[in-house]
Amino acid sequence: MNKTITDKIAVVLLFMLPLFGVIVSCYHAVNIPLLDDYNFVFGFLENYQGANSFAEKMHAIFATSNHMIFATFNLIVLLDFTLFGKVDFIHLIFFNNLLHLLFLFVLYRIFQQEQISATHFIPVALLLAAPNFAVQNWACYTAHVLGVVLTVATIWTLNRPGKKYFWGAIFLAILAVLSAGGGFLAFLAPIPILLTRHQLRERMIWGTFLTLILFAYAYWSAAGVQEFVTTEKNSIKVTTYVFNLILFFGSLFKSIYQEYHLWAGIFGVLIFGVLTAIILKRFPFLKMHPTLASGLVFALMLAALITLTRSQYGLGATTAYRYRLYQVIPLVFIYLYILIDQAEFMHKHFWSIMCCSLLFCGFRIQYNLSRLRAQNWQLESGLHNFVVTGASDQLSYHTPAKAAYWLNQMGQLKIFEPDQLDDSGRPGVDLKRAVHLQSMKLILDSAVDTTQYYQLKGWAFPSYSPSESLQIYVFVESGAHRYYYLAGPLLESQVLMSKASSGFVGLIDKNEISFSWDEARIGVALRHPFRVLLQSIFCHSRPTKANPHPRKIH
Repeated sequence: MNKTITDKIAVVLLFMLPLFGVIVSCYHAVNIPLLDDYNFVFGFLENYQGANSFAEKMHAIFATSNHMIFATFNLIVLLDFTLFGKVDFIHLIFFNNLLHLLFLFVLYRIFQQEQISATHFIPVALLLAAPNFAVQNWACYTAHVLGVVLTVATIWTLNRPGKKYFWGAIFLAILAVLSAGGGFLAFLAPIPILLTRHQLRERMIWGTFLTLILFAYAYWSAAGVQEFVTTEKNSIKVTTYVFNLILFFGSLFKSIYQEYHLWAGIFGVLIFGVLTAIILKRFPFLKMHPTLASGLVFALMLAALITLTRSQYGLGATTAYRYRLYQVIPLVFIYLYILIDQAEFMHKHFWSIMCCSLLFCGFRIQYNLSRLRAQNWQLESGLHNFVVTGASDQLSYHTPAKAAYWLNQMGQLKIFEPDQLDDSGRPGVDLKRAVHLQSMKLILDSAVDTTQYYQLKGWAFPSYSPSESLQIYVFVESGAHRYYYLAGPLLESQVLMSKASSGFVGLIDKNEISFSWDEARIGVALRHPFRVLLQSIFCHSRPTKANPHPRKIH
């Protein structure tokens, strides 16, 4: 096939693949805040709405959170609120996903600068094709994505000839600083480009801006409004930093190794070793490719920054799903290095690399989709539980009482109206009685009966089989009908992202049940999402007012 035609097909493919990820991500977006969304969005709007002067409003926009500046994200939230009269997290998630496409485009332009064909860029597109539930479907993470996109754009722009591109790079770097905590890396990562240009005036201007930014950043961090969760910090050993740095690079492959975390260390050592070897041993080569050098430096600096700031939370703190975009960057620039320096090797083994990329992309899509659905149900069930019972303990925030305060306040001011409430409160599903009974264990923590709802909390798991992938239902039975309600995960103050826990919170809204509750029986059931109902057990023949004591049923 003609090479030009092949490249045109490749261009279409490399943007269609991530577009698929964006469509999937936006399809699963819900208008419900998650974790830092509460203080990033609601906290900012509360401060901005309470400002009485222009100076106070500017202070609200440029205030710091966790010693970081998120002014650009604040302006995006403000724009959404101004245009639509309320804030919608789906809009913010959509903008977040658009930034992923922009990130892909900037990377493509960098590869074009190095005269890499579109066909050889497809593996990079595959890396970004899988929708990441903790990055693309988290509204406030838009700020961190902005920081990455603007930093990479700064590197690409600075390496282009002309004064307008130099000043354009400075503008992008300033925006990066105002967008995320690691935004100042936009001034540090491109230094290899400046060192190869031999322009003393440009270096002095760049150094001046960097110095001013760092002083301003230190001032804002010290004087700004602080809104963050305090966590007990333990003394940190040097080995913790080392291990966390290694795990940072390797945890991108969790969709493959699952719970076998030793592989995170193996992959991490491999990637970190290759990255540092290129930087230290191929210095003359990198001088001829300053964009590549800046990209590798950025990847290493970003990993070091995450390790330094997160290791206070213990071993494994750098493996969080929110860092998956950061962890892609080292692979992208290592791959670019191989394309440039090992052209013959790539020519022979490109299709093998393509097959591996497709396989890895498939693993990541499957893994992220399952986590995305689980995350959405956690948000929906938690909010539905709050609306029906008034209890805030199942809201996905570090301080549930504060989350409840913001939800009530934003609701009264018509600033926030969740679209998912009606869906999450739909009546239960009648799965008939095609039940294959098996032994199961149930630890019932509480059973609360009111005139409006019935709520069960506890832990349920099968006796003789793994509990992974099982769904927990509470059900109500009367006469010939049995209605099942999918239970939400049981959240605790320190466990805000439920994993394979068997804890559940089941809620039955009595307003949706037409039969008499005097004849009803309440139970719990386990079900595999792709199979028939597996186990069920009755908790009460009739609802009781409350059970203050934990109860174990075999």
